[in-house]
Amino acid sequence: MLRPALIADRAKTVLSRFESRGVILDNGRGAEGFFARSTTFNAEFFPERSSIASFTNYRPPDRIATIDKPEIFLTLFTTTHFKMRPIFTRTSAVLRNSVVLVLCCVLSYVAYSSIAATRPTLADSNDPVTSKPQDASSSREAAAEKDVDVHRRFVEECVHISPGQDTFPSDFRMGGDDGGPLAAPVRTVEMKTPFRICRYEVTQELYRSVMRSNPSRWQGKRNSVEMVLYTDAERFCLRLTDELHRKELIKPSEIVRLPTETEWEYCCRAGTMTRYSFGDSATVEGDKDPQASILNEYAWHTGNAAGNDPAVGVLKPNAWGLYDMHGYLSEFVSDASPALTDGKRVIRGGSWKDDYSRMTCSYRASYVDGEATDAIGFRCVITEQTSSPR
Repeated sequence: MLRPALIADRAKTVLSRFESRGVILDNGRGAEGFFARSTTFNAEFFPERSSIASFTNYRPPDRIATIDKPEIFLTLFTTTHFKMRPIFTRTSAVLRNSVVLVLCCVLSYVAYSSIAATRPTLADSNDPVTSKPQDASSSREAAAEKDVDVHRRFVEECVHISPGQDTFPSDFRMGGDDGGPLAAPVRTVEMKTPFRICRYEVTQELYRSVMRSNPSRWQGKRNSVEMVLYTDAERFCLRLTDELHRKELIKPSEIVRLPTETEWEYCCRAGTMTRYSFGDSATVEGDKDPQASILNEYAWHTGNAAGNDPAVGVLKPNAWGLYDMHGYLSEFVSDASPALTDGKRVIRGGSWKDDYSRMTCSYRASYVDGEATDAIGFRCVITEQTSSPR
């Protein structure tokens, strides 16, 4: 047989569990009660709560201010002229045990229901279980849309070159004695096949969208990409071709590739026969080496590059709207020169590390394939796949 004191201990345990969850037990509010409609609070059961008033007004310490849910009012005891002790002493042991068991079950169910009601469901948009995959999916979609915009911009920034039409001559004089140690003799070259060439050197933003990396030393979305190898540039062109085909931004018969030396010099000269695309001189009277006041408007070189970290297209273009054909970065071309051995390749245009004498239309320099530098980049052309480079 359970003694009243033992039952009281169990009841106190139940109450303390509710108090730890912030559940407020308040006599006289809510339901009529779980026991017989009339029972009197017995101070002997709960000595620390010596009166009906103290029990009725009791609030768990340090919990009210931090609990963000409705109070649960449980009428455990209501006032009558009967004592709780006689109830327990007049009933059988089975009935007493059943009452205690029912009380614990009911209180547990109420507590569980109150806690569950305050929890968000899995369908809640703020729930991390469902929101994280949605956020990841949204991020991927946003990145894909951004790539499409970057690739479309590349295509739109290409200039149509149609030899023999409009301002584009059908032939030009290539080479000259200002071409440096690798100077090629002057000769007339006929241009037959139309193509598109990008106004700018390949930007870091475009390179990253295709290769998913940016090796550049001088970081900037619209800065020219550098610290790339010739093989990197070739892979970039192949991948960009696939991307543009998939997004239907170029025709299936078109490809992206590096320009040939002939295409590059033809575009650099832009219909002129002078040393530079803007004339024969890069300096004015009074300029001291490496100053080149005229060239300053068109090219980044040793005379004006110090302290600058420019984006593409900051300076003036040539007559065909092509930027940085002189200076900024030396540029790869697709064909190898028979005069070069030991893994060396030709680069054109000069860079910010070169003086104005190395930035003429015909100047040819070399670099060792496999050595990345922050002075070399590249630009691309779009051509028909069946066309022979010229």
